[in-house]
Amino acid sequence: MMRSIVLLAGFATLLLAPAVSAQVIVAPPAVVLTERDPFGTFLVVNQSTDAQEIVIDFRFGYPVTDTLGAVSMVYGDSLAGGEWSLGPHVRAFPRMFVLEPGVQQVVRITGRPGAELPDGTYWTRIVTTATPRMPPPEPDAAGVSARVVFQLQQVTSLLLRKGLAATGVEVEDIRIVMDDARLGVLARLAPGGNSPFLGEARVRVRAADGSVAAEAVDVFAMYLPMTRLLLFERSTLPPGEYTAELVVASERSDLTRDQLLQIEPVRRDFRFRIDP
Repeated sequence: MMRSIVLLAGFATLLLAPAVSAQVIVAPPAVVLTERDPFGTFLVVNQSTDAQEIVIDFRFGYPVTDTLGAVSMVYGDSLAGGEWSLGPHVRAFPRMFVLEPGVQQVVRITGRPGAELPDGTYWTRIVTTATPRMPPPEPDAAGVSARVVFQLQQVTSLLLRKGLAATGVEVEDIRIVMDDARLGVLARLAPGGNSPFLGEARVRVRAADGSVAAEAVDVFAMYLPMTRLLLFERSTLPPGEYTAELVVASERSDLTRDQLLQIEPVRRDFRFRIDP
């Protein structure tokens, strides 16, 4: 009798399936190349008990936000891609390989932007897809087999700085939103210069007596103007008058100082009141 095999494909992402994503690790979260040093590496580690088929691809994309700071990714923007995409100028080696359990692989990246490209920072996304290599499933009594295969895609960043690259941040607007449970600081930011901004926004809230009542940090990358949302629990902020300070700086714990284009920290103070 002919056996039939039913293959059920499940897709997991780094954020939505932490138990699965912990099996294959990609580091660091961003690779930064320069015109003088156009070579970089990142590491793929297989912590699972199965051999993993790994495929490396590049895809141009960037994050955007809505007016309330919700983040989504934009892919397929041919206009922006034609101006800023690094994809046509990079290569990865190896691009396809199998990782046995407990094994790690260094992937080398080379970026060579054309001489005709203006100075600035070009970018793309490194898409690392891991698919378990598993033995054929055992059929049941009816001769039908089923298996769930989790294909994990992890997306990290690749940037290349050409010539004189500079960035900046402009704070266009700050406003407060709140409900019964949380208070949010919405900061509308815009990048400056010819390069994306990578860094953090920090809001420190002080009570009327000057003591720090709450603090929140938002780590982000900004390619286009966007709204960042920093949230606080209302339970930590009783009714009263408050002064808050927003500081945007070229700091990130997951990247080295050399990987960050430096700016003078941007500071804005603002006041708000929480009514009983």
